[in-house]
Amino acid sequence: MMKKVNVFFQVLLACLMIPGVCLAAAQGEPRAFVPENSYEFAPLPEGKDIIHGFVIENRGDAELQIQQVKTG
Repeated sequence: MMKKVNVFFQVLLACLMIPGVCLAAAQGEPRAFVPENSYEFAPLPEGKDIIHGFVIENRGDAELQIQQVKTG
């Protein structure tokens, strides 16, 4: 029993010293996958609007948060 408690406290101490590593291991990581990462728009007359949506899949095992998007 004492050995189990000792190992528990060693792991706890390691997690307190390097929380990013332990948090990532405990929660997993998000992994963004974009099947189509570019799109070539055809020439359009001036003033016309065009919309194209991109699908972003999370293939990881934690929540994926998209906080900022920039165009090319």
